[in-house]
Amino acid sequence: MIFTGYLDDFDLIDFIRFITTMKKSGVLVITGKKSAKIVLSFGKITGVVVPFEVRNHYKSYIADLKDGYFSLEESHSLNEDEVVPINQDVSEFLLELTRFRKEPSDPKLYEPNMLFELKPISDIGRLTFNVEEWRIIAALSESRTLKELSERLEIGIARLQWMIYSLEQSGLVKRKRPQAQRERMTQNAITEALKRFIGILKGS
Repeated sequence: MIFTGYLDDFDLIDFIRFITTMKKSGVLVITGKKSAKIVLSFGKITGVVVPFEVRNHYKSYIADLKDGYFSLEESHSLNEDEVVPINQDVSEFLLELTRFRKEPSDPKLYEPNMLFELKPISDIGRLTFNVEEWRIIAALSESRTLKELSERLEIGIARLQWMIYSLEQSGLVKRKRPQAQRERMTQNAITEALKRFIGILKGS
């Protein structure tokens, strides 16, 4: 599978999460007005290459990459002296990238009744969160809607949904369909399967 595209069409953090989940190795090369390289080894981020002048704040630089062309190259030569080594969990790395992004003044990311739950992560204790993020994680010990979280934590929905978005981008939180909706989807799938089966029988 070839992994190439434009950041106008794909969100960089989404794409990094996608290829790390697939345990890919290689170098993600980003070219355009700004350039960067992200080194991957079996789904782990082991280093980055950015312009010398931004090496000390490479995460904010990468988080701000919003246009350009990207390609995941399995064989790509690197000058080791240019690589900034990374020794950090992927989820935490992506969470920090999201934090560096400018927060919308009035984000409309989720419906108030959308359900959220934590993804099962065995080493969540190794990750670093701020106080508000820990409060959200603790409140999501059971599934809750955005509105319920807002009321429970006394955080405005506009602010809260941006924080949940950050946790979702890093792969720590996921949306959950209500039971009734899941049951309807299952019933619809069964109905469609029966229709196809009946159609096959009629055609035989």
